[in-house]
Formats: sequence, C-alpha cells, structure tokens
Amino acid sequence: LMALSNNLKGSILIIISALAFGSYGVFARELQSYDIFYQTYIRCFIVALILLVYGLAKKEFKPIEKEDQKWFAVVIGFTLFTVAPIIYAFRHLTLSTSSFLFYASLTIFTYLMGFIFFKEKVTTTKVISLLASILGLVLIFSINFSGAILLAVFLAILNGLASGGEVTFSKKISEKYSNTQITFLVFISIAITHLFISLALGERQDIGLITTSLPVLIIFSLVAIIGMVTVISGFKRVEPSIGAIVGLTEIIF
Repeated sequence: LMALSNNLKGSILIIISALAFGSYGVFARELQSYDIFYQTYIRCFIVALILLVYGLAKKEFKPIEKEDQKWFAVVIGFTLFTVAPIIYAFRHLTLSTSSFLFYASLTIFTYLMGFIFFKEKVTTTKVISLLASILGLVLIFSINFSGAILLAVFLAILNGLASGGEVTFSKKISEKYSNTQITFLVFISIAITHLFISLALGERQDIGLITTSLPVLIIFSLVAIIGMVTVISGFKRVEPSIGAIVGLTEIIF
C-alpha cells in the first residue's frame, strides 16, 4: 500500500510538472522577439534568486557531502545540455520531427538509465508501455527525415538523453537534499553558462525583456520553478520508467 501511495503521489507530481513544461511554448511565443540564450539566462537568474531567498528563509540549504558532490555534478552536467541542443534541432528540422526524436529518446534513455543505474526490474508491463508510447509518438507526430541535417538529429536525441539524465539522477540526491536546493543549483548553472554563451554569440541584450515583458517573465519563471520542483519530487517517489511514461502527458497538455 505504501508503494502504491508513493507511485500515485509521484505520478500526480509528474503530471503537474508536465502541465508546467507543456505551457513553455505559450511563454516562449510571448518572448520570441528576444534572443534565445539571453532570455534563458535572465529567466534562470530570476528563478535562482527566488529559490535562493525562499531556501534561505526556510533553511532548506545545507552543505553538500563529499560523496554526493559527484551526483550533483552529474545532474548539473546533464542540465547544461537541456536547452541549446533542442533549439538547434527546432531550427533545422521540422517541429514534429524534432519533438518525436526528443520525446522518444527521453523515454528510451530514462528506461535504460533506470534499468542500468537503479536496478529497476524489467517487466512485461513496462516493456509494453514503452512500445505503446513509441507507437503513440509515431501516430501523433509526422516524421520527415528527407534533407534532415545529421547534427540536428543527433542534438535532438542528445537533448532527450540530457533531460532524462537530469531527472533520473536527481533520485541520487533528492532523498538527502531539498528540492529547493537541487533546483536552485540547476537553474544557477544554466544561468551562468548561458550568460557566457549569449555574450560569446553577440546576442542583443535587450533591456525591454525586463522593463516591458517583466510580467510574462515572472510568470514564466514561477512556472519553471513549479515544473522542476515537482518533477524532481515525483521522480523521487517512482521508478524512472514510470516517470518517463507519465511525463509524456506533457504532449497532451
């Protein structure tokens, strides 16, 4: 009964995260006049600031033990590849093809990481669920590889691997550290790296993002916090394969 309760709570949290992540497109459209890496690092700095203030007020931060540092590094390492690769893929492949490659690779790699690193049991139900989900993706998305750029295909798959690794390996640290601390470190890492990428690419640092579009930016930031905190909390309670299948509700949203 306890396992069933954990699975139910975890699944509900992942569904909430899927709703949050599924709304990203709405906010991205509102901010499409601003360069990608610029708006990403500004948003992530805002998220990190909110989490820092909240975490300090609630005393949810604590020193990271030496044996856990490698797992934080793994999670953050995966995180750094969850933005740029899919942007490149969306620009050089059809939206449908990019989405199929991302969701399919996310599901498959999450399954594999669960089986390899978390000793998750391979059951008939899980295999059928995986095959059914891939079939569902084929039916939902129109896939066209004619004239596709190989690098874009690779990066779409890489983004699925990175996103799956980010949430799956968070299980290694989510029992000992607060969701606030983990999420803060994830977003501050994205913010810092994407700041340097934005400057290196010579992106336009348009102050209008903060002066004119601040309400949208704030709501987008809050949605990002909800999405990340709930997906980490959800994966803490369920096996990676279950989390991967439930997470596909993002497509519906």
